Amino acid sequence: MADGEVTQTGLETSMAVDFSVEVIKGYQTQGIREEDNDYIISFGVAGSLQEALKVSTAQLATWIKHDYGLNDSEVALFLGAVMKIEVTELVDPELDVVTKVPKSALAMLSAPTAK
Repeated sequence: MADGEVTQTGLETSMAVDFSVEVIKGYQTQGIREEDNDYIISFGVAGSLQEALKVSTAQLATWIKHDYGLNDSEVALFLGAVMKIEVTELVDPELDVVTKVPKSALAMLSAPTAK
């Protein structure tokens, strides 16, 4: 909704959506994350944009460290080069930020160590 919320309203519509959920046994995440065909995506929700960005980025970093075996410095360099940031909610008391990494960039890394 964020791109349409400049006027403090969003374009609301209905749609039919099919999606799947995968439970990863033995792995727990603190927030919401998703994948689509092009990106891995992390969501941060907080009372300020800075905190929402921090939550989303930290979760994305942890995900990449876990699945690709990178250390903190490697993750920081990688995210600094390829991470995309989108503000997705501005009108509610809780603000939402999405951070995402193109799967094409992840393909440059070694194969995932876990799913």
